[in-house]
Amino acid sequence: DGSYIDCFSSTTSSFGKGFLVLPKKQVKANSLKKRTVIDLSSGLLLFELSKRLQIKFEELTVSKSLIGLIEEQIGKTESKRESKMTLYIYSDRVIPHELDDAVYDNRVKYLTELRSWFIENTVQETPVDKLDLKKLYREKIVSGTMDYIIENTLIARKEGSFLVTDDFTYTKYNMIESFVTTEYYLMNKFPEMKKKILAEMLTLRYLGITLDSDDVYDSFINQNKVGLEHIYTYAVRNLTNVNNLDFSTIQTTLEFLKKIALNPIVTKEKYEREATNALSMLVINSPNPSFNYEISQQISKRFELLGEYLNITLNSLLNALKIAKMSK
Repeated sequence: DGSYIDCFSSTTSSFGKGFLVLPKKQVKANSLKKRTVIDLSSGLLLFELSKRLQIKFEELTVSKSLIGLIEEQIGKTESKRESKMTLYIYSDRVIPHELDDAVYDNRVKYLTELRSWFIENTVQETPVDKLDLKKLYREKIVSGTMDYIIENTLIARKEGSFLVTDDFTYTKYNMIESFVTTEYYLMNKFPEMKKKILAEMLTLRYLGITLDSDDVYDSFINQNKVGLEHIYTYAVRNLTNVNNLDFSTIQTTLEFLKKIALNPIVTKEKYEREATNALSMLVINSPNPSFNYEISQQISKRFELLGEYLNITLNSLLNALKIAKMSK
């Protein structure tokens, strides 16, 4: 029904195509010694990490309407129990799908646990400033979702506060200046858990996060584990994300490829395929020809002492340039 919770669940599921976030490098440096306000977009990830990594989050504030949104979803789910059928709509067909009670039970269980987490780990607040908008509420101009966004904005705008969010609504409409992304918050708040947190974000198909060569290499090694088959693909997508791209990306990509080249288990043929794949995604998102020239220069420099891997990598770059040309 278009709820943010459903959006998060669908984009991070095994059928999802990725949860897009603002890259950390595009966020202004912000002190985390202020009051921390979170919303659904950040809270959903913190909820997952608290279960997966047993991270304890303290001194968090949310808008009271956020709890109301979750309760609204619980109510809607319960009201749909009588319906045993849903429709999957594709461009060329509509497929009916029968639902059993377990589907509704699991959704209510998840939503109830989510609500409990927010209640137990945050302070819920209704901003006093909201009274200035009573005319909008009286005339029913404000929907439940808009109510939640307004409350978040008013609470986070208070002096000494900042918002942790991955919701593009705030940046699109320039609603708040003092904010950070969830990745920024987590990397600064829990630096000792950086690797584990980023691994979980990859598992959840986040797009826009900042990875180093070790992160990408780890995903390359772990992609054969059950349930993690997608993480390497998402690591490369993050590494070469057009919003994350700069000259340091070339260095990170080549450092990662060197790690593969030095792995005795990886054959030269497999290395060439992986190099072509990574360089193709880098070149396709290349901002200008000088960027591609820099890739070539850096390959010659960094693979100079790696014997035939220098020629293999340069050949992979040529193949990547051909692929990029065909894709346009």
